[in-house]
Amino acid sequence: MDDRGRFHLPVRWSEQVGTAGEMVLTAGPDGSLLLLQRQAFEQAAARIGDDLFCGVARRRLRSLFVGHAEAVSADKSNRILIAETLRSYAGLDDAAAVYLVGSGSAIEIWQKQRWEVQAEAAKDDASLFDLEHGPGQSDGSPESDAVLTT
Repeated sequence: MDDRGRFHLPVRWSEQVGTAGEMVLTAGPDGSLLLLQRQAFEQAAARIGDDLFCGVARRRLRSLFVGHAEAVSADKSNRILIAETLRSYAGLDDAAAVYLVGSGSAIEIWQKQRWEVQAEAAKDDASLFDLEHGPGQSDGSPESDAVLTT
């Protein structure tokens, strides 16, 4: 990331982002940022809902995800500007190393130390590789729990 808060898209993603039309950059879980196509953002926002009297966790999620959303596009040099509020949320200082991680319909943007913690936790979570029950799931039996704790 440069001193103005812009990051360069990798060549392999720049064409896709260029043809995607309007993109949305917003706060993601665990202190990351998410770069999504407008349609993917709207679908996710619809899943969160707009009920003012929903539970606290849903209101917090909506405040982060929808409240921080900003329309963005890549400039001619394939750079995307990250607004000051989003840089602060993600712990991105000027000229910080930015990790970009493709995750299905979004590009996750991480500050170096936060990404390293996240990647280490994922590596250590054996349930992510449980193909019988699906990623991150177990069957609830003591045997499957024992596998998770080894």
